Amino acid sequence: MNIQSGKMRTADSRTGNRQPSVGRRAAAIVKLLCVLVLAGGLANAYIYLTQKITETDREIRKTQHEIHLVDRELDSLRVRREKFTAWPHIRDSIAKYNLKLHLAEPGQIRSLALIPPALAPNVSVASRAAGQGGIRTAARTVDRGVRQQ
Repeated sequence: MNIQSGKMRTADSRTGNRQPSVGRRAAAIVKLLCVLVLAGGLANAYIYLTQKITETDREIRKTQHEIHLVDRELDSLRVRREKFTAWPHIRDSIAKYNLKLHLAEPGQIRSLALIPPALAPNVSVASRAAGQGGIRTAARTVDRGVRQQ
């Protein structure tokens, strides 16, 4: 009893034993090269981005250190300011330099009209001077912002 199909296949006609053509080999090599180039590009991008992250972290740490130093300097300056504006230091300076301090004469005291910073660009110097009448100095009057004629 014959259970084989009508066509007999030989070992040469099977698809697994055929030698691939030159075109198929070239296509396979091109695909392999594309995959390798893609993998290399991804690896290179990963290395580049990691390097940039490391450089950025280094700059952040450097900037934080500089901020810390500036904060310390500000604290030191605040302490020095408090020390120099304290009454004991002022009293000692008056005695050290033998300052003859007295009350101000009435002509020495002037009041300043301050305007808010938000309004300052909108108000001209001439209009402020016109309302105050100018400043008296050594036998001449100087009007703020107004040219004398």
